[in-house]
Amino acid sequence: MGPSKQVQDAITFSEKSRGVAIETVGAANVSLSHLGGRDPKIVSLALLCRTISNFKGAITMVREGLVTAARTLTRCCYENLIWAAALNERGSEFVADQSESRFPDSKKLHVDKTALDGPVELTYAIFGQLSLQAAHPTITALGRHLHSELEGDTRHLVIDVVPDVSERELLRTVWWSCDALLGVAIASTEILGGTNDALRQAFEELRRLSKRDLEDQAIPVTAAAE
Repeated sequence: MGPSKQVQDAITFSEKSRGVAIETVGAANVSLSHLGGRDPKIVSLALLCRTISNFKGAITMVREGLVTAARTLTRCCYENLIWAAALNERGSEFVADQSESRFPDSKKLHVDKTALDGPVELTYAIFGQLSLQAAHPTITALGRHLHSELEGDTRHLVIDVVPDVSERELLRTVWWSCDALLGVAIASTEILGGTNDALRQAFEELRRLSKRDLEDQAIPVTAAAE
């Protein structure tokens, strides 16, 4: 059984959002500087391309009803957004910090510190939720595969290979993914020194549609879109 009409409508909007993000990359005109691949403008475009790929994977998983996999990829999109916002704010300094970060160097960057040091600390709450409920094999995440059934006077613990998922979870995942994707695209546009009315319009439409679908729990406005 495929997605409901409401989820399918959200997926349709997500495809529109991905198209706008791809157009943002295509419209970029960046002259190569002495910084080469470490130029913040180049880095921002690479980060946007990475987000487009993560986003496509997330929506594909939503179509399959695999919400844990979808939210793991959505978490990647939010991590990209946190990085994009820091890049927008700090430019070459942030790129240098990234360049000096080498696993397992104890000085490597941490996304929580990057978020708290930047303008998108509100999105870190979503990032943290996605980490706990999807990306990491926490007890909370693993609990999705368990439920109990009563047979007579005996209650049995049942393990689900593919657990059931609610329409609301799928909707929220789509809207979160769109939020992060458009946020990265907006940050990239600002780093490139341009404007993009299509991005702004898409973000406003996202706000309206998510509020309609999720009532009073519409996604937060990211700092990148303010």
